[in-house]
Amino acid sequence: LLSNPSDRIPSSVSDVVTARTAQLTDDARQLVWAAAVLGQPASAAAIAGVAGREPAHLDECLASGGLVAAGEPDDPVRLFGFRHELARLAVETNVPAYRATQLHAAAYRWFAQLAETTVPDHARLRQAGVRAIFGPGTQIPTAAREVVRLLR
Repeated sequence: LLSNPSDRIPSSVSDVVTARTAQLTDDARQLVWAAAVLGQPASAAAIAGVAGREPAHLDECLASGGLVAAGEPDDPVRLFGFRHELARLAVETNVPAYRATQLHAAAYRWFAQLAETTVPDHARLRQAGVRAIFGPGTQIPTAAREVVRLLR
């Protein structure tokens, strides 16, 4: 019923990204997984908050090439993300199912909390909610059709 994002990822990309992620410590791996779930470059505080880990472990993520930093080192808020969307998708599709559910729920809570203090990004909140309920890679229209089908 729901699309499988792993179908769009070349196995060569998935294999390299999976091997690189597997070599990380658990704390660093959790940060990479959280960054993948967030779906866009994010601050150290956002990634660490969603992962429930200390942001200092981002150094390992950067050293391994699992994540890259955007902006200059002296920027007040640097963003961290993936070199390419395929790498992010490869990580996201390999997060264990139960942990993915936890991370998507944490991302939703993080975005909701952020919305209380800033102008809300409704599209990001909707996508985080869809992912938390239906899993990574689910398109909002697909999820909406599934909800309507279940309500009938």
